[in-house]
Amino acid sequence: MRGAAERYWREEAAERIAFNTVTMLGLVRVLSSAPIMAGRPLEAAERIAFNTVTMLGLVRVLSSAPIMAGRPLEAADAWSVLQTWLATDHIVRLHEPEGCRAKMADMVAAGLVTRALWTDAYLAAFAIAARVRLVTFDTDFTRFGGLDLLHLAS
Repeated sequence: MRGAAERYWREEAAERIAFNTVTMLGLVRVLSSAPIMAGRPLEAAERIAFNTVTMLGLVRVLSSAPIMAGRPLEAADAWSVLQTWLATDHIVRLHEPEGCRAKMADMVAAGLVTRALWTDAYLAAFAIAARVRLVTFDTDFTRFGGLDLLHLAS
């Protein structure tokens, strides 16, 4: 039974999970139109890019009982899902781009960062500096000017 469940999470649920959480999609490059997600047209990426924060977000979400409908993965299994994703051709890992910390400092100085928005601000600064699109269900990202944002309706 455990083997079947692991195969399900690695092979079938991974794509659907990506559209059910904020940080899982990470940062997206090279967008084009394509039908995705329950027949709704959505801008789809040729490749999906993760950074360290979004990789940790993915394993955190996969390990969360409430988000995973009472069936969270063990840490090793969540990590295995991440490694499986990273091994595919359409997933890439981005390192912090030049200018990211300066953009973050600008956001702090402008008063855009609150106690609850540190991670959001970092992801926005990262996306702006890397010149990539951020895809999210979270409306908090609309406060960050200059961000190429694709907000998904939940």
